[in-house]
Amino acid sequence: MEEKQLLQELLTEVRGIKTDMKDFKQEVNQRFDQVDERFNQVDEKFIQVDERFNRVDEKFIQIDGRFNRVDEKFIQVDERFNQMDEKFDQVDGRLANLENGQEELKGMIKHSFTLMTENMTNIRRDFRQHAQDTKADIDLLFRETEELKRKTNRFEQRLGH
Repeated sequence: MEEKQLLQELLTEVRGIKTDMKDFKQEVNQRFDQVDERFNQVDEKFIQVDERFNRVDEKFIQIDGRFNRVDEKFIQVDERFNQMDEKFDQVDGRLANLENGQEELKGMIKHSFTLMTENMTNIRRDFRQHAQDTKADIDLLFRETEELKRKTNRFEQRLGH
């Protein structure tokens, strides 16, 4: 009689573990759904960031076009200044300073764009790493669930024999 009662208690405990496992599985599924939602939100943010970068690229193209037009104007001005050597020596000095500033600005813009590109690369790498870490966590959870299921099956088999 005691064996029957002990077996009944074990069966009750195994059923409780099985119920706990179902609850745990539901909780894990809910968390996966939350992770999926967050990934969708991140994707939307990436699309927005990409659109912003496209707008920035268009602005840089416009600025380059403007700088090209400015360069063309400077060439025309230089030709006129060459015709009037003695009277405009001071203006030539100022123009040289302006061109140096322009080159510095171009260099700063190129440097800023390079930094933004590197930052974007780092962000993408971080997201890739995060995705890999999440996948590893998910794989671990599945292995643990599988191990618990095996133990439950063994208990059920022992109780059945």
